[in-house]
Amino acid sequence: MAELDLFVVDDNDIQEKTTKYIEGELDEPLYGGDERKIFTEVLLGWYIQALVKLNELFNQRFAQYAHGEILDAHGINEGCERLQSKKSTSTERFIISVPLSFNVVIPKGTRVTGDNNKYFATDVVAVIYAGETSVDVKISAEKGGAAYNGYTAGQLNKLVDKIEFISEVTNLTNTTGGDDGEPYPEIDGGIGDKHYYERIRLSKATKSTAGAEETYKYYAKSADPRISDVYVSSPEAGYISLSVACTDGTKADEALLNKVLATCNAKEVRPLGDKLTASAISQLEYDIEFKYYTTQAEESAVVSELEDAGGSIERYNEWQAAEIGRAINPDRLRAEILKSDTKAIGAERVDIVKPIYTKLAEGQIAKWSGNIKVSHEVVDGKTIAQNGDS
Repeated sequence: MAELDLFVVDDNDIQEKTTKYIEGELDEPLYGGDERKIFTEVLLGWYIQALVKLNELFNQRFAQYAHGEILDAHGINEGCERLQSKKSTSTERFIISVPLSFNVVIPKGTRVTGDNNKYFATDVVAVIYAGETSVDVKISAEKGGAAYNGYTAGQLNKLVDKIEFISEVTNLTNTTGGDDGEPYPEIDGGIGDKHYYERIRLSKATKSTAGAEETYKYYAKSADPRISDVYVSSPEAGYISLSVACTDGTKADEALLNKVLATCNAKEVRPLGDKLTASAISQLEYDIEFKYYTTQAEESAVVSELEDAGGSIERYNEWQAAEIGRAINPDRLRAEILKSDTKAIGAERVDIVKPIYTKLAEGQIAKWSGNIKVSHEVVDGKTIAQNGDS
């Protein structure tokens, strides 16, 4: 659905009509070097920007067009607040080389790192008591986010805030539990807003006390921001099955499924007669194989746009895995690869071998298999035109 226009902003039309009006009032034409014409053009630039901003603000009265803090306000009105990021955690061991006759105190907030890039800090004051050589204490990432997950045991081995007598530090467990929540647009380009809006829309279903499909979907998606979609079914009366899909196309693990069940089994959510199960969504994998054509002048830029991280292939895979029941559609991949009105950089032509169009079964989601075969050919503009006409 296109955004609504409170004002129709046509730069050329506004410029032409305003200039004609002023010329009529002055009863003389305004030429390019006339300071009155220059002033008019400057003023009109500001005026047009103001109209565009007013249109944007008008659209944000509707949740589907709102973003950032204004979307927060829509969510609060529905009793649905934005999911905040969570910090990754682990257990850190602080070690001294030999037992001492006095205590060694590790202050709360003492920082450790493994790469001098991301930092973790102790949650509480810890003490290595006289006669002992180590103490274990919980640490948390300085910032929330999934990027802090995945440090394996032993990697957080650098003490940032020096403490006398401490000779060694190491994390005993992998860092886990961090997630990005639903970030603001300036952080992730709008993905967090999209996830948050979908929950706001689904939140209206929470008014039902009958265990409605949308109700379970809302609470399941609220359990963790990694959940992109949920398929709700009832194989028999009184039994509810929740099939969970993740934003990155990975299969939901046991920890994530347990979070979904804990959220949906809450006494204020689940009707007494319902029995819930949760499982990872059934995935249908697809391969990618295609050849694209570009000119010599654009080769480097096109290869980067298509094949680099965040490029056309990655965008297609994210789109394909974002919604349960979405057919495997090579035309969407074709649109990502080729030039369009909104993207100056893209291939001139593409021959797609895989994937082929495939409808999915109910409660199934598409996932890239990881198999990919991509090649390109450099041709001149005349050759491309001839090939494109054939």
